[in-house]
Amino acid sequence: RADLGELRAAHRDLARAADRDPGNVAVRSQYALVLARAGKAADAARRQAEVDRMKADGERITELIVGPLQARPGDPAVPHEIAQIALRAGRVPEALRWHEAALRADPDHLPTHRVLAALYHELGNPALAARHRATAQRLTARAKD
Repeated sequence: RADLGELRAAHRDLARAADRDPGNVAVRSQYALVLARAGKAADAARRQAEVDRMKADGERITELIVGPLQARPGDPAVPHEIAQIALRAGRVPEALRWHEAALRADPDHLPTHRVLAALYHELGNPALAARHRATAQRLTARAKD
């Protein structure tokens, strides 16, 4: 049947597109619909939940940018939160830019150094991972004193 062949092709193509651009809400939403149409209800529901989270994350970023980021430009927690949302969406370069903004606001922002230590480790940059890990350890020790 042509319909089944088209469904298989759509499944294959959308799965590939979702893997290549994990932050693309439209592609992921279409993929969830194709999974549902293919009778894969559990997988479709899981994918749709991811789409819903991504939409909520997008709304949260907008709230942060028009609200707290404007009201408290020196608060490192705001760009740090935006960076965490970008990481969840698989947008590593964007997350790194927001983490840099957090460190410009406060070079001793412990949560940002912790995340960057882990992220640079995952990205295969041991020098930057070590630098952020050492800073995080220094800040943690200082907080205990």
